[in-house]
Amino acid sequence: MSLVHFAIAVPGRPIAHVYVSDRDHESDEFSNPQVVLDVAVDGHSCSLFLAALSEQEVVRSFLRFMKKIWRKNRFLVNLTLVEPLRPILDSRGGKMFERSAQERRELDCAMAFFSTLGGAFSALGDSQVDCAVIAGKISAQQFRLAMRLGDPFLQSRCRLYMALSLIQLKKFKLAKRLVLNEYRFAKSNAIQDSRLVSMCLGIWAKLRYDSSRWKLTDSNIRSISL
Repeated sequence: MSLVHFAIAVPGRPIAHVYVSDRDHESDEFSNPQVVLDVAVDGHSCSLFLAALSEQEVVRSFLRFMKKIWRKNRFLVNLTLVEPLRPILDSRGGKMFERSAQERRELDCAMAFFSTLGGAFSALGDSQVDCAVIAGKISAQQFRLAMRLGDPFLQSRCRLYMALSLIQLKKFKLAKRLVLNEYRFAKSNAIQDSRLVSMCLGIWAKLRYDSSRWKLTDSNIRSISL
């Protein structure tokens, strides 16, 4: 019978223990090792090694190797995790990933800012035309950010924000086309976004209400229902 106890630690602090044996064992059988080995290894190599030990054939080969080299059966291997000599990721790839992550954070922050600002102007757009115009410009900026982020559902919501601004500016026909297109997109997509569908229905209801208030003769707006 062979037993190997791996004591994994960072300098000054133990973090894990792994026990390997060629048969069932009691935990106290590892308390009196015949051979103690101190090994410094980087975290990536350590994880690969421990993952390999999940295969029973690898375990048997490893134990045979240990017994053949030291002629003993019980081992304690102190694995101390250290910084790798070379980065696991190449520096160019790491810098590209860092720039991409930073850009994504900045775009998310900008989108949140525009959403708050656009909502404020949109709330005033029903009574003040200038605010409706500004809300539409903010929606256009949000759409550009959504294109950068590559999120089709976010892009669709931005187009709905534009439609809301168009309704406030009494451009009902253009708003109608936008809302219908986004509703078809929301219903035909394999991934159903219930919030997007609800937005379409809500803006469509506003479109019908505002167009009826202004007594437009566009029968399509009043008769078509989603």
